[in-house]
Amino acid sequence: MGRAWERLVRSIKTTLKATPNARAPIEVLYMVLLEAENIVNSRPLTHVSVDTNDPVALTPNHFLLESASEQPPPGRFDHADFCTRKQ
Repeated sequence: MGRAWERLVRSIKTTLKATPNARAPIEVLYMVLLEAENIVNSRPLTHVSVDTNDPVALTPNHFLLESASEQPPPGRFDHADFCTRKQ
């Protein structure tokens, strides 16, 4: 019944499952949750137009940060920092 919010919960769960192990330091978990929060809060709430002259689509970040947060998610990572399920 709650397809939209269930999909958001699944996005957070998928992000948490991608962490290297169950005993990750609190800083790693904090950074993963911050990135997941940024991903969830940058989803559009209104129609996304293909016309560049139209205003930017409204997102939850507009209410939280008073901007669309065009910057990348927190943290800078190298190729070696990416988690894989093969570890």
